Amino acid sequence: MDHIHRTEPIDRALVLLPFAYRESVFGVGDVLLQGRMVVILANLKARNMRGVKSHGMVLCASNDAHDVVEPLTPPEGAVVGERCWFGDNAEQAEPSAENKLQKKKYWETAQPDLKTSGDMVAQFKGANMMTSAGPIKATSLQNANIS
Repeated sequence: MDHIHRTEPIDRALVLLPFAYRESVFGVGDVLLQGRMVVILANLKARNMRGVKSHGMVLCASNDAHDVVEPLTPPEGAVVGERCWFGDNAEQAEPSAENKLQKKKYWETAQPDLKTSGDMVAQFKGANMMTSAGPIKATSLQNANIS
């Protein structure tokens, strides 16, 4: 993991996914991500961030002022690279390709309905974000926005 300092410090990491390595750039303040399991939105179209091409986005919970930000954390026993789902049905369609995701604005449409519950569980329209090991949570933020 490299720190990239320009106006705000951001980090660059090489992320192992089951189908590829992805270089991602993210800025989550002083939160240490090295060696930590996080949730990554991996089918976004690559974007240049401060001169580095980023191929994914770490999903984080934040308070309304965005001065407290924490990455979502999969439960212990979650499998690296496992696809997440919402609700009880783990059956999923194939993920949308980068260009379709951007063209149809799926992320921009879904993001406002991503929140943490009072129990800090990540949710979409009230359905829990799940892995085979259980729900994905924020560390301390209740009823927070996810982006």
